[in-house]
Amino acid sequence: MKELINTPCHHRLLESNEGRLLLEVECGTTAVFLLTIELNEEERRNFEEKGAGYIQDLAYRVQDNPDGYIGRRIS
Repeated sequence: MKELINTPCHHRLLESNEGRLLLEVECGTTAVFLLTIELNEEERRNFEEKGAGYIQDLAYRVQDNPDGYIGRRIS
């Protein structure tokens, strides 16, 4: 696993040995939990075009609405 982006206490973008891009986001307030999703094709394309700023925006969207991404959770 290769770490591409690391914003401590917020999010990390990882690339697996198979080339999967995984976004880990710290969510919650009182009870903090880590939500990891795999970037879909559109998100990958946006990351390739826009870079780290896109990942930061995506991480904030996940953090603001984790229920909207929970179905994509990677265990």
